[in-house]
Order: sequence, then structure tokens, then C-alpha cells
Amino acid sequence: MKYFLRLTIAPIVYFLSTAFIVIGVQAFPTLSTAIRIILNSLFIGLYVVCVFVVMRKEGELAFDKLLLNDLSRRKLLETGEDVEIKTTEEYRPYKGFIVGLICVIPLIILVILHLIVRVPGEISDMGVYAEMFYSPIYSFFGHYKNATESSLYWGLLITLVFLPTSLGVPYIVGAMKRRKQDQKIAETDRKIHGDR
Repeated sequence: MKYFLRLTIAPIVYFLSTAFIVIGVQAFPTLSTAIRIILNSLFIGLYVVCVFVVMRKEGELAFDKLLLNDLSRRKLLETGEDVEIKTTEEYRPYKGFIVGLICVIPLIILVILHLIVRVPGEISDMGVYAEMFYSPIYSFFGHYKNATESSLYWGLLITLVFLPTSLGVPYIVGAMKRRKQDQKIAETDRKIHGDR
């Protein structure tokens, strides 16, 4: 679990930074809705680029750890020597998506708290907080001060898809990049030294 929490820190920091910028954009009442949507789209795009770079690198590192552990397993089979293998940091395709789901947990908690304390037809403070902290998604539904229950639930559904996808796909891409590099190295080694 510590591994997943470590991977979650950078995406949450980037997302909250993006949220504060989006809230700042919403603070200017003179901006038209079209300009707000364009700016928010740019900020979300910047978020996606930042987490793509971070999670791709994490995927590469996890794949390296998988290769290293495979060598340790081979040594264990060949020599019988006891070797420490840390499987928690190994690459698995689902790990990036789990990091994304962990990033959504605060939103889920806020929506549940909203459902507990709400007055029918009104949005509670918990719902407003949810829309503020996850404003990069919710900004497309309007200003968080004018939040509605339907926008809260639709935003939750979109966030449940957006965050895991924006973190899971780059994690897999990083591992595939590292796998291709490893295959090229193996091909070059075979060309130079032949089959051993």
C-alpha cells in the first residue's frame, strides 16, 4: 500500500494545483463561459501532460524492477541461494489505474458525506467542497458556487473514468517503452554475439 500512496502523491499535487488555478479563473466574473472552458481545457491538458510524464517514468521504473526480480528468480532457481524479491514495486498493468482510483477516494468520501447531510433539492457544503477540490472536472458544469446535485454526480462519474485512465495509460506506455528498449538491446546483442 505504501507503494501506491507514494505513486499517488505527484498526481494529487498536480491535480490540486490545477484545481486552484481553475478556481482562480472562475473568480473572474467578466470572463465569458467560452473563454473559461478554453482555459480550463488548457489547464486539464497541462495536468494530463504532467502526469503522463511522471507515470510513464514510474511505469519504466516498475518494468525495470520486474526485470531485476526476474533475474533474482532465475538466480534462485539455478543456485538455490535465498534472494530478497520485492514484488510490490514490480510492473503490473493495473497498478496505474489503482493509483487513479486512490486519487478519486477523497471525492467519493465528500459525495457520501454530501448524501448524509444534504437537504433534498440543495447541495451541501460537502458537495461544494467536492466541486472545488475537483474543479478541473466540475468547471465544465459551471461555477462551483452554483453547483447542483446532478452536476455533482455526473462529475463523480467522469472523474471515476478520467483520473484512473489519465494515470493508468501512461504507466502502461512507460512499461511498453522500456520493454521495446530491452528487446532492441537483446536483438543487438544477438547480432553481435550470436545465439549463446
